[in-house]
Amino acid sequence: MKSLFLYVIPCETRKQKSVINYVIKQNVNVISTIFVIKNYYSGAAQKSVHFKTVNYNFDNSKIVSFSDYFRENIEQSILQKLNSIIKNSINSGEKYYDCWEVSESILKSYKNNFSIDGKSIRFYFDDCVICPSYTGTYYIEVDKKKLYPYIQSEYYLEHSFKEIL
Repeated sequence: MKSLFLYVIPCETRKQKSVINYVIKQNVNVISTIFVIKNYYSGAAQKSVHFKTVNYNFDNSKIVSFSDYFRENIEQSILQKLNSIIKNSINSGEKYYDCWEVSESILKSYKNNFSIDGKSIRFYFDDCVICPSYTGTYYIEVDKKKLYPYIQSEYYLEHSFKEIL
C-alpha cells in the first residue's frame, strides 16, 4: 500500500476561502483518492470540513462504488460494525464521549465515501456527522479482515494473488 499527499488547491472569494487537500492510497487493484475540502467563511468561528472519495479499479478501468465493492444487502451489517467501533472507542476513551452512532439514513448518504488500503477500509463523514467538529474525528476505520464476509470476491487480496499464480 502506498499513501501519498499530493497537492493543496486554494480557492478564495470575499466571503469564503476553500482549501482542498487530497491523498491517494494504492491497494492491489484499487486506487483510492480522498479529497478533504476545508471551507473558511468570513465571520464564522470555525471552518467546515467535507470529504469526497473516489475509488478506481485500474484492472477494469472503473470507478468503484459501495455496491461494486460490497455484496448486496449488507448495509445493515456494515452499520452494525461501524456503530460497534464507535461504541468501543467511546467506552475505551479513544473517542470523545459526545460522539454518536451512525444512523441508517447517514450511512445511506455517506456509504460511497470510503477508501481502501491494504489493511483497512475507512468510511468518511463530513464535519459534525459522527462527532462534533472540535474532536477532529471524521472517519471510522475498519480492519479489512472484519469485512471480508461482505466484500465482493473480486476485491479480496487473496483473489489477486491467485490470479498471479
